[in-house]
Amino acid sequence: QFASTKEVLRSLKHLWDGVFGSSHALDGLKWFFDEHLKPEECDAFLFTTLPRLQKLVVQLPRLFPRVDYVRALNGRKRVRVDFSRFQIASLIAAAFFDLHVRYMSPHKAHGKTFPTMSFVNLFGHLRGNEHTAHKLRCFLKYFDLLPLVVADDGSLTWDEAKEPNTTVSFERSGVPRNYVVRALDDLNQVAELREAEQPDADVDDHDSARQRNRQHPPGFCSNHPADLCMDDADGRIVQCALAPVTFRDDGTIEEDGVGMLQMDFANKFLGGGVLGRGLVQEEIRFTINPECLAGLLITEVLRDGEVVTIIGAKQYTKYEGYRHTFRYVGVFNDKTPIDHEGRIATVIVAMDALYLHRGVRSDAQFEQFGERKVGRELDKAFAAFSVQVDSVGPELPFDTVATGNWGCGAFGGDVHLKSILQWIAASMAGKKMLYFGFADPSAQLLPEVVKAVSRHESVCAHDLLESIREFEDETMSSLSRMGRLFGFLLAKYGGAEYKDAFRLDPGSDKDDDSNCDGAADADDDDAKSDTSTEAAELNPPTPQDDDDDDDDDDDDDATLSMEPATADVVADPDATVSMETTT
Repeated sequence: QFASTKEVLRSLKHLWDGVFGSSHALDGLKWFFDEHLKPEECDAFLFTTLPRLQKLVVQLPRLFPRVDYVRALNGRKRVRVDFSRFQIASLIAAAFFDLHVRYMSPHKAHGKTFPTMSFVNLFGHLRGNEHTAHKLRCFLKYFDLLPLVVADDGSLTWDEAKEPNTTVSFERSGVPRNYVVRALDDLNQVAELREAEQPDADVDDHDSARQRNRQHPPGFCSNHPADLCMDDADGRIVQCALAPVTFRDDGTIEEDGVGMLQMDFANKFLGGGVLGRGLVQEEIRFTINPECLAGLLITEVLRDGEVVTIIGAKQYTKYEGYRHTFRYVGVFNDKTPIDHEGRIATVIVAMDALYLHRGVRSDAQFEQFGERKVGRELDKAFAAFSVQVDSVGPELPFDTVATGNWGCGAFGGDVHLKSILQWIAASMAGKKMLYFGFADPSAQLLPEVVKAVSRHESVCAHDLLESIREFEDETMSSLSRMGRLFGFLLAKYGGAEYKDAFRLDPGSDKDDDSNCDGAADADDDDAKSDTSTEAAELNPPTPQDDDDDDDDDDDDDATLSMEPATADVVADPDATVSMETTT
């Protein structure tokens, strides 16, 4: 009955306004079709994409015959939920029509402990925002690319001949509070007793250390730091050796982290502002790998020490830019192989960082070097890095974590501290670390720090933890700790050439704001406005619900103009340390 999408929306808006009042969602959609899409694109949506969405929703009862089929990933339990990609497509289509919130959510009684799975907020942020419009383009392209065919009865079926209907897994896991710090201290204590030649006390403490580190919910974590690095073949105590580190100033986790555990710098509400206006690391990843969205429906808010692993989500689209410069640029041909469980062998691990109040002089930022907050971040990073995935051939060994400036943008984390904490966690988990600096000036000295520390054969993960404790003690009266830990470590481990890398001069902190978040302060006003508006998009509204910057990707500085440098730093005293710089 309608000649175009514009007429449909005009009639729908008139009806909606008359019954319910004004709708920002419909206003945004009207702008999207009137101003952003071309007429032929509007018609393609109305006559092709929209009917496909409707048919996908109608498939829900057939795809989910049991009401209790969808289980929640509740806190403090190790739970795994598997979906077929056809099932996920129907769930996302229902979110497009806002059905989960109004009619179908199996977790409605849980109130605000789950993310909201609805496109309404995204529609409401479309007007005048090209980056948000390009996000919606990615989602619509996802529906167009699905290998679906219409059966004789009008229903949709998955075309297995064109592409297998593979599985996507969501698993929640974690460690108890203060797990890593306790393990490192126990290991160090036992090592000191051995060195002091106290074998009787040593054996007791060895057993005690193991026992303490096993006091956690059964099956919640498969790795035990005490078991990973307690004894060598001769029964001698072996401190946790530092992991090899490779530094990249350019590149992205999703492109260059194939065959690795790929970190999602997450919001504690999975997905952050992906269904709002958020467009930083987590939101972008969920936009180009939209099957991750199913996790919003089932994942309760993450607690300390907990992470969510997503295996099998396919990348459908390519993009360029970041935040307000984000743009859809075409279809991505994902050639990642299938693992032995019938999943695309892409492993995304969501780990949320502490929210530290924005501002260089914030007490929370100053206190992030304290024992409690350091312990919290170490537990979170270790839980993420210790995820076990079976190798898919030598090209996909999953023995490396691909990570970066976690929690260092709008969340206010210190790049120096977070990178060293992740180094410790990777060492404890027995993984190598590929670190992306995202062109952040604050991260540029990491290769030098790794090189300086690696010169000392006896330095282990516990020594780095002790160095952070020493740094906290020595900077107690300083005006700022932000952006100074690298200097402290270089002065301690780098020899005479770095003796002046760290000096306690409180007066010098007055102009040291640029080191806090790299270039993130350039977007400070924008980030603040994003925080106040977008925080309301998640339930419940908390500081960590900052959709636009919340995922801590902290590539806030990705727009900096710098010469890309690649440095491979191997934390092995017997290895040759090499650094390559390319323009």
